[in-house]
Amino acid sequence: IGSRKSNNPFSAVDVSRIIDTFPTGMRDTIKGVLLDTGKHPLDAFYRREYSDFKFGYMYSGKIVSVHARILTEKEFERLITHEVGHSLDGGISLSSIWRDAVKKDGVYPSPYSKKSLSEDFAESFSIAYTIGFEKFESKFPNRWNVMKDLFEKVVDNK
Repeated sequence: IGSRKSNNPFSAVDVSRIIDTFPTGMRDTIKGVLLDTGKHPLDAFYRREYSDFKFGYMYSGKIVSVHARILTEKEFERLITHEVGHSLDGGISLSSIWRDAVKKDGVYPSPYSKKSLSEDFAESFSIAYTIGFEKFESKFPNRWNVMKDLFEKVVDNK
């Protein structure tokens, strides 16, 4: 866990404390976190593509990069679990099963989830984890039917 620029709202200790609350199966997908409030080569692209994203952006690869000015702990948890969702997707979001579940549910978990099926999956994963599985299932039963096995694998490893 690293940080650039001193005005970042989180220290490495704060980030570690939040991630340590995650089940092992989720925590193991996070290889590192870079907190960066400075300029980044991809800033222009992300601002153009995701101009409605209010607190900055994250993207995942081997290391999750967090480009945000101010986040609360809840916002950070929600965003980092979104990135975990991308890591665990494994092609589910590209399947006809996911596409059908999204269509049958008829509503989106967030405005951002409308961007693509991949973003819908990551948003669904994050929201299911942060609001609770029963509440998510009641709102998005078809998505939950597709995701529940994944959650059983990653959440039962706490």
